[in-house]
Amino acid sequence: SSWTSAGESAVDEDGNSSKAPLVIGQGNNGHYMVKGSVNDQDLIFMVDTGASYVTLPQWIGNSAGTQCLGKVTMNTGNGSAKMCGTIIKKLRFGTFVLKDVEAVIAPNLKEPLLGMNVLKRFRVEQDSGEMRISKKN
Repeated sequence: SSWTSAGESAVDEDGNSSKAPLVIGQGNNGHYMVKGSVNDQDLIFMVDTGASYVTLPQWIGNSAGTQCLGKVTMNTGNGSAKMCGTIIKKLRFGTFVLKDVEAVIAPNLKEPLLGMNVLKRFRVEQDSGEMRISKKN
């Protein structure tokens, strides 16, 4: 891609490194959904371990004030897709807040995806219909 990392940082909403895990129940459709926000625009993320990056639908990217920093081509389950690379100034999910997070904006996406560029920074466990996300030691 033609864009680079802006140096992500992760803290809880009070600016502290949170140790309490975020527990998410599995939905009837088998997916894990978590409340969050992008630049204080409330939304619900689908936790997607198959997504390389946080991915936003175009309409959410627009309403959250993100800017296209460059065109990228991503390989998806449906083939190659042209998207825009962006940096989210403030991303929140559960009690975790991250700053300067790389993301992509997808024109035909229906719901925002919480991808591996964020999830890899946490310990993620799934068992018996629950997902636990906690800070790594």
